[in-house]
Amino acid sequence: MDTLSVEMLHTWLEEGREVSLVDVRPMAQRAEGAIAGSLHIDAYEALWAHDPSALAELALPRDRPVVTICKAGKIASQVAAEQLAARGLEVFSLEGGMQAWCDAGYPTQ
Repeated sequence: MDTLSVEMLHTWLEEGREVSLVDVRPMAQRAEGAIAGSLHIDAYEALWAHDPSALAELALPRDRPVVTICKAGKIASQVAAEQLAARGLEVFSLEGGMQAWCDAGYPTQ
């Protein structure tokens, strides 16, 4: 499973690169702020439990990379990235998650 730094993601977004952002945090955390354009899937508990069907209904474009996002870039986004990669997608887990994104001073909505 590959990871992507917040700096690189910010660069991609500034350049207008097409990327699918999948935010897997609980709704309460999402309400505190999110990366603009990210898709929210409240799958946190299922991902923590390593439920293989946690993202089964999620359909994403296959022509662009996917970046999974959780609070700290650990278990939930890594499991999400592994599940999506197993479906043949190019996937990265955001290093440090939303915590690192906010610490870097990048914008949220």
